Amino acid sequence: MHPLIITEISRGPDDSLPAELLTSAYVASRRGRIVLVLNDISPFEVDDILDLCVRALPLDIPGVLYRDAADETSLARIVPQAAMLFLSAGLTQHWTALPGCSMGRFAPLAAALSVFQRLGKPTSMSELIAVPASPVDTPFE
Repeated sequence: MHPLIITEISRGPDDSLPAELLTSAYVASRRGRIVLVLNDISPFEVDDILDLCVRALPLDIPGVLYRDAADETSLARIVPQAAMLFLSAGLTQHWTALPGCSMGRFAPLAAALSVFQRLGKPTSMSELIAVPASPVDTPFE
């Protein structure tokens, strides 16, 4: 597996999940493999947020893959292959100990949303027609 982007998903200060980041990552997955590293979050919690988004968007979107932040064996295999890595400071310090990872390979987690939003924009007429107006901005409730 050669992921385009690996990004950490963690709870906000109010214990909420980053819904906009999750839906943007899902839409961006049509451009390449996106891996969400879940930091003390279950895949079921992420699925709850993405379910309505997935139903509202075209079926040609491959979706995202989940990995647990504590699964160092799996992460050691995929982190060196990723084109972009977005992590919190705490996870960055931990991951620099993994083989093939250096501090210069990681970008701040706050930068992930804008990258996903750019990647999620339609690039062809067929994509433009198939995607509802601004799917990431549409509340999926």
